[in-house]
Amino acid sequence: MTVVVYLIVSWKQLGVAWNPKDYHDIDVIFVDTASLWHPQLMAIMGDKDSILMELEETLTVTSDGWVNSSRPYYLSSACEIAFDKYPFDYQTCSIGFYPLGTQFKPTIQVKNPDFTLKSLYSRGGEWMLENVSFSIVTSDESLPISVVFPRYNFTVRRQRTYYVITIIFPMVLTSVMIPLVFLIPSETGEKISYLVAIFTSCAIFLNFI
Repeated sequence: MTVVVYLIVSWKQLGVAWNPKDYHDIDVIFVDTASLWHPQLMAIMGDKDSILMELEETLTVTSDGWVNSSRPYYLSSACEIAFDKYPFDYQTCSIGFYPLGTQFKPTIQVKNPDFTLKSLYSRGGEWMLENVSFSIVTSDESLPISVVFPRYNFTVRRQRTYYVITIIFPMVLTSVMIPLVFLIPSETGEKISYLVAIFTSCAIFLNFI
């Protein structure tokens, strides 16, 4: 699964606040990321994959000490799939954003996913996006510092029409045709050849799929 994320990170550093009247009413400046402390965020995708999310090279600093960073990210991950209800299955992939090395408890402000954004969803040939939800997760409370972080859950549904037409329907049709052998008159001598043709087609089809 590939997700395009536009992440906005804001934090307050009192050491960089100033009075705009003392500096020609300048209330916004841009500084290099390397010159200021900034949080490190890790995107946790599924149960195994993770990636360090680098902030943009330039930070926006306001006169009240707020520092802002925003940039898009392309996150790609392989999700664990359960095949017990294939091809009528639903799968859930999750992405969490975890702050690294923090000595404080950050305030998480997460907006509920707007389903009008489904118009931006690029549908593939196999999956359909069904639902997007989020939850606030707390790290292990036995640790000296527990951290809360948001986790998004994407529920997708397999496009079942292709599998119904190419797999299920032919097998059902073949199964229905087998009892028709009793409608063939015995004097024609075609019952055995009919069954052989049906079973041969089933074997070839099963080998194909």
